[in-house]
Amino acid sequence: MKRHILYALFIFIIGTGTAFCINRQGGNIGVRNLKAARFESNMHVMADFVLDSLSLSSNRMVVLTPVMEDKAGNVATFRPLMLTGRNQHYVFLRQGNANYPDALEQRRDNDMPQTIAYDETVRYEPWMSGPDATLRISTDTCGCGNLLGSNLGDPMAFNAPVRYTPNCPFIIPQVEEVPELFVEGAAYVTYELDSVTLKPHLFNNPSELMKIYADIEKVTRDTLLTITSVGIHGFASPEGSYDHNTYLARERAKTLLNWVRKECDAKGVKVGEFKSDFTTENWQGLIDSLSNHPEMANRDAILDIARSDMEPDLRNETIKKKFPTQYRYILKNWYPYLRHADYKVGFRLGQVSLEQIKELIKTRPQVLSLNQMLRAAQSYEVGSEDFREVFDVAVRTYPDDETVNLNAACAAIMSGDTLKAARYLAKAGNSAHALNARGSLALLNNNYAEAETYFLQAQQAGLPEATENLKLLKKSSK
Repeated sequence: MKRHILYALFIFIIGTGTAFCINRQGGNIGVRNLKAARFESNMHVMADFVLDSLSLSSNRMVVLTPVMEDKAGNVATFRPLMLTGRNQHYVFLRQGNANYPDALEQRRDNDMPQTIAYDETVRYEPWMSGPDATLRISTDTCGCGNLLGSNLGDPMAFNAPVRYTPNCPFIIPQVEEVPELFVEGAAYVTYELDSVTLKPHLFNNPSELMKIYADIEKVTRDTLLTITSVGIHGFASPEGSYDHNTYLARERAKTLLNWVRKECDAKGVKVGEFKSDFTTENWQGLIDSLSNHPEMANRDAILDIARSDMEPDLRNETIKKKFPTQYRYILKNWYPYLRHADYKVGFRLGQVSLEQIKELIKTRPQVLSLNQMLRAAQSYEVGSEDFREVFDVAVRTYPDDETVNLNAACAAIMSGDTLKAARYLAKAGNSAHALNARGSLALLNNNYAEAETYFLQAQQAGLPEATENLKLLKKSSK
């Protein structure tokens, strides 16, 4: 089962580079990225107020108050932003302002670039997503509580036209295990003839054994990781009888695994599970070697025998008898390397905080689960650069996962990036949520008939957000 997060039911994306005049002496205040968004039970207003052209004398102040209202007389007033000159700044710090007790106060540094990121909320009410809801910035140039431009249609207000973005809910999987990842390699440990006793200090064994432990140690140095398993897979070469090779491959894998277990125990390395497996005769290794040496005489004929369904012992004997020169070369140069052990060191991310998850998204997203990535996304402002980046990283990490692509598409829709949304939706499957997202994309592209088709299909599949989007479609297509 999956559940969805009710992010922003409607987003209004508004003017991105507008300025309004305070007065002839004060200059202009720029308003960028102004938008209002429902986030669960709250309505957010967000904006970047650009003060570069604003000059405030020491005793001046300007108060900016976002106001949302409609023609029926519904009004919602957001937290004021108070911009102060030097003296007024210190007055506010000492005694506040009775007219704006909860204001966000910011001193203006004249002649310096200055941008203030604003994000405040009021409780959401249904009229806020109505067809004639408007958002405006009202001003007070004296701090006396007299809002200029507080009435609908007042020319002193900064009036923002509204464009609706449809509801595209995210899907979040129930908490799942973080992915198990592996460090893998091959160790060419040498045993005495027909022996399964491992002698760590003979032949080239010291360096080959250290290959395995070095990779284990590499994982243990990262304190965020936990070793889940160490696996050994042993191989024997095709010469000799199949039954005897089965014994050698199985028992040599076990003795090698026991060596690894003792090393880990001696050094206090905790491993969740030790496991061994084997392949009796490494025919695939022989086939790979032959495939990489087209210059060998009778190479194709030997390959045909190696790939055939003959009994293994008969396969080896046939190559030996038909191609004795090549067999002697293979026996001397290739068979020793077919007798080896593959090893896999499995590991997972341990318990981490939200802040650590955010950092890992930037550095090692492959160790995170999709659930953890979406937890991080929830902590960011909807539609922000960090918010969008989480979904872009998730889809790069899990490129073929339908849920990941659907969520990335919804994030792109919320940001108005229709090209990205279309690309992600191509891999988002055909669930009710995916149909709704395709309808949302069609609506953004003003393809109303196509949007209606998708919304109706999603509605019939039982998705309530599609019903809301059908209502929005009627408003948009008027």
